[in-house]
Amino acid sequence: MIATLTGFMGSGKSSVGRKLSALAQAAFIDLDDYIVEKYGRSIPELFSEEGEKGFRRRESEALKEVLEAAACDSKELSLILSLGGGTIVCEENAALLHEKSTVIFLRAKLETLEMRLEGGKDKRPLLKNHSISPLLAERTPLYESNSDIIIDTDALNTTEVAQLIIESLKYYNRE
Repeated sequence: MIATLTGFMGSGKSSVGRKLSALAQAAFIDLDDYIVEKYGRSIPELFSEEGEKGFRRRESEALKEVLEAAACDSKELSLILSLGGGTIVCEENAALLHEKSTVIFLRAKLETLEMRLEGGKDKRPLLKNHSISPLLAERTPLYESNSDIIIDTDALNTTEVAQLIIESLKYYNRE
């Protein structure tokens, strides 16, 4: 089984993914890291050179590659995939993720996200000189409608979130 973590930037996808990987003894891939390695440029560089549309095209290609390489029919958790904050916004990506994985939305309130993102806006192209509130309002319904499991992360640390995901997956994947 592939467990895919989605959510807004700062929701904890990468840190929870690494913790979940360790606890579940499963492989971990951060899609943003995969893209950087594949194309040899940082996410801000790709955004700057190709714009958001060009970056999203590359992101979709990378997602397909990862999911095809990791295809698995086992009920055992074999891969944790952490998405970029906008990956699931593309309908094609959302459909592919729903078909190939169990999608988990790591939900956090605006105040929590602002606190977590403080000081790191230079690494996040969509946040430069912008408030996160409008983008969060736009994306939250997409995260919710395209997820199998929703975990509220505001009051939890990464270990608690990872443990909650493990328990939720057991319940969700029962026959």
